[in-house]
Amino acid sequence: MKMLAIELSTAQGSLALFDDDRILAAKEWNENAFRNQHIFVALPELFREAGESLDAVDCFMVGRGPGNFSGLRIGISAARGFALPDQKEVYAVSSGEALALSVCAGGSAGSVAVVGDARRNMLWFCLFSYQGSELKKVGDWEIAAYDEAAERIGDAQVVVSPDWERLKDRLAGGLAKLSWLEENRFPSAVDIGHLGTLKRASGLPSEELGPLYMHPPVFIPPRFPAQ
Repeated sequence: MKMLAIELSTAQGSLALFDDDRILAAKEWNENAFRNQHIFVALPELFREAGESLDAVDCFMVGRGPGNFSGLRIGISAARGFALPDQKEVYAVSSGEALALSVCAGGSAGSVAVVGDARRNMLWFCLFSYQGSELKKVGDWEIAAYDEAAERIGDAQVVVSPDWERLKDRLAGGLAKLSWLEENRFPSAVDIGHLGTLKRASGLPSEELGPLYMHPPVFIPPRFPAQ
């Protein structure tokens, strides 16, 4: 089965085309330079390299975050749009969970916390454990102020973030004492494909086909009162 994986949750966008668990082709790019639109340039290049076409894809896998809300909306909308004409399958997984699996499977840790900058002096995060090649969530995705986040993820052997360069100068107290991987670590479409394949093979359903957005909606009153 051929699968196209899409990941646009961070500053690094990516695509990967799989034939079962074999990677046929993959593309990565700096999304900040393209305003979330480069997927439509990279996609034809990906298929040319693989000698395949969009029609050959049986399943579309997409990362749903947490992360860049605009990128997530475009990635999910693209996957659903590609799948719609022939009613093909769309399968969503957490981008953060895919990153955690990549870190743990690479031998970096038996437990890992994935952390991101939620702005407004907040962090989003989730803790994962890895035993016997199986990744498990320890609690749900959360959002909290810096000190509270440090208390909740203090048991992680490794802390990883796609926002390390933005966060590193603001870490103090308990957060500064954690075992950070001191570089931006981005989930990739290859990671999305690997996690999606494992979950799908285990009979687990797709996650919701919508962005995993950590902030609650903010109501902005209209500038002019209703007449």
